[in-house]
Parts: sequence; structure tokens; C-alpha cells
Amino acid sequence: MIAIEYFFAVIIVVAVILVFAWISRSKKKQPSNVIPLHKRRGVKAGILQECSRCKKRLPLTFYANDAGTVRGLCKACAKQIGKREELYPV
Repeated sequence: MIAIEYFFAVIIVVAVILVFAWISRSKKKQPSNVIPLHKRRGVKAGILQECSRCKKRLPLTFYANDAGTVRGLCKACAKQIGKREELYPV
């Protein structure tokens, strides 16, 4: 007799847990203003930006100079400009 009551009690507890889990999953999530970065990160295929100096479409690294001006430079232009002025990676 006690085993049957214990069995029904366990089944009721499991059923209650499943109902709460189902309710929590079915609630609509409120929209968020946060945009996930993994969707925006990286250079997309075929979309490259122009170098600030030579205007070629190549992968860029962005640098700031002493005045705070930010420029996107390809590797070749970064080497040439880096000899004349101090560049800080952004």
C-alpha cells in the first residue's frame, strides 16, 4: 500500500515539474535591443573596404594617429606610413 502511494506521489511531482518546464519554454521572450555580434563580425565574402591611402579593396587594419584620425590601411600602406608617423591599432 505504501509503495503505491509513493509511486503516485513521484508521478505527480514529475508531472508538476514537466508542466512548469513546458510553461517556461512556451513563454515568449521579450524583444531585445541587443544585436548579436556573431552575425555582424568578420569580413563578408566579396565585401571589402577601400584602403584610406591607395583606395584598393583589400582586407584592412584600422589605425589611429597622434591626432586621433582613424584610417583603414592595407598591410603595404601601413608599413609605408608607419615609417613616417606613429600608428596605434584600434
